[in-house]
Amino acid sequence: MQLLRNVIPSVITAAGLIAVSFVPSKKELVSGASRVETPIPISRDYFFAKAGEARKYVAQKGFNQELVFLVDMSIPSEKNRFFIYDLKNDEVQASALVSHGMCYGGEPGSDFSNKVGSGCSSLGKYKIGNSYYGQWGYSYKLHGLESTNSNAYERTVVLHAHNSIPDFENGRELVESLGCPMVSPTFLKELKKIINNSGKPVMLWIYR
Repeated sequence: MQLLRNVIPSVITAAGLIAVSFVPSKKELVSGASRVETPIPISRDYFFAKAGEARKYVAQKGFNQELVFLVDMSIPSEKNRFFIYDLKNDEVQASALVSHGMCYGGEPGSDFSNKVGSGCSSLGKYKIGNSYYGQWGYSYKLHGLESTNSNAYERTVVLHAHNSIPDFENGRELVESLGCPMVSPTFLKELKKIINNSGKPVMLWIYR
């Protein structure tokens, strides 16, 4: 998990892809690479297009316009794919590991469902709601904002931590959830600082 911006320099491949254990800012992407990591197929244009779309959405819907949470499910679970994106400065503030649903009868990490009892992750934009203490400790209710995740609240799909999720990449696939975006306890503390100190709701967008 990278909790400080600009911790890892940018990496650009000849194909215009970025290696993301940390996604750099636009300025860093232009500056070139000083560290080589195994690239995974995430297009920088696609990533920043998503960030741009998120910026417009939060402005129109009354969400926090400074920070947004982006989760790219096209990235495998052993890689950082939960990004705290700084909309003001156009850069990733932090990145971390996040689990996906085990998806009964489907392919975990590849199949998605909004159906109650599916155990799958649901793609779409979410409003992060009230916090509470539940089965998994400190958690946040999630309100699905699209047809692909409208049953999130009924399914008890929430944002929470789990001790099995490591703080850093170790090359191993993560334990699967019942559809919840599950992060490490350390990273949840970072998210908590943002969510609980925000005057407006924070948006979480899970996409691929």
